Amino acid sequence: EAAMARGDLGAVALATHAARNSGLMLDARPLLGALADIETGARDHDRDVASAGLARLRAAWPPLRHRLEAEAATPD
Repeated sequence: EAAMARGDLGAVALATHAARNSGLMLDARPLLGALADIETGARDHDRDVASAGLARLRAAWPPLRHRLEAEAATPD
């Protein structure tokens, strides 16, 4: 979000690419589409597409976070 706020789309693209890799490992499918949109927008220097993806990411994160916290609290 900080890179997006300062208009550093190169840093946005790198960060979202890394986040997509992490999302795949966590089975965070709800985030992957939003992250792909952010990365694509950043690489294409399309701030509107990247911003729309960021809005989707913000909406998708709370339910995923809840799921991950619930799974982490479950005993083996």
